Amino acid sequence: MRAVSKATDSAVKIGARSALLLRSWERWVRFVPALLLVGVAAHQVFLANTAGLSPWSGGGFGMFSTTDAGSSRHLHAFVIRPGIQREARIPEAMKDRAQRVATFPSDANLRAFALVLADLPTPDHGPATSVRIQVWHTVFDPINLAPIGRILRSLEVSVQERGPNGPRDAASESKGFAGEPQ
Repeated sequence: MRAVSKATDSAVKIGARSALLLRSWERWVRFVPALLLVGVAAHQVFLANTAGLSPWSGGGFGMFSTTDAGSSRHLHAFVIRPGIQREARIPEAMKDRAQRVATFPSDANLRAFALVLADLPTPDHGPATSVRIQVWHTVFDPINLAPIGRILRSLEVSVQERGPNGPRDAASESKGFAGEPQ
């Protein structure tokens, strides 16, 4: 009888420990959604401050703190040939892609878009040597609220050194990050 009592006591203790661990685990599981939300928000803020992501995109955690929506940005592309720099007209079929690039002007997005534009025909003769893409955004004067266009990001990609797998890192030069004078 005593052996059964010890076994029962032992089982009760194990059960109590398991229940305590389960309750402890259940307490921590409640924080997973909040931690995920904080992680997504931190990633969006990081990209908005370092890669030029519009605060309205990538989670939209900054959408009520700024007027820098993707629609307040625009893109200018220049095809460069020896002695000639001409602004490229972006075809209608590429307008959506251009808007996505303007919303998130990372070096990779700008580089890929520049290489696509380099292959478009222009009235000038000869192959393009490089393509420069500028992403502009609108800011407002704090005194009179007049809109002012500013370069948010600029990238020039040398087309001449494009290999079979795309441009080499040495062939590209990034300039004009947010807040830097041009």
